[in-house]
Amino acid sequence: MIDAPQFRATMRQLAAGVAVVTVRAADGRAHAMTATSFTPVSLEPPLILVCVNRGSDTHSALATAAGFGITLLGEDQVRLATRFAGKSPERYRFDDLPLRHGPAGATFFQGAAAFIEAALEQRIDAGDHVIYIGRIGWTATFPAVRPLIHHQGGFHRLQHLEQEAIRRVG
Repeated sequence: MIDAPQFRATMRQLAAGVAVVTVRAADGRAHAMTATSFTPVSLEPPLILVCVNRGSDTHSALATAAGFGITLLGEDQVRLATRFAGKSPERYRFDDLPLRHGPAGATFFQGAAAFIEAALEQRIDAGDHVIYIGRIGWTATFPAVRPLIHHQGGFHRLQHLEQEAIRRVG
């Protein structure tokens, strides 16, 4: 069996889009968390999942929520990705950001590649995380916005990765 540092090092090799999960806790407080462990699950019905550390306050908020929002960040949103990846009190402040709300009230950050609003369908315990599965009720996409990518512990623009691939092949 591999240890946690080896597993982490291995998973850093997986390039992934960057999502920010937003949820409103039972007390009304807004929460946001940067997540790279986000993926589509099913087309019929339309399902997505996000994995959240059970020790985080976002997990506590999701545990009692009816639904959540996913903002798929654009390449110019590194500051948002960083802001909501840490434990700073700023992750509870949205008043200084351009926002949009979905039909069911989920919060999204303008300038993103896509928005997804989901009703919480299922929770699955998985080690030190909980897998939250959501049924998609609404989306908005912005194809002109290039996605922000997370790879090897850092944020990258897709163009940067394309250029690297061209150099390796050529």
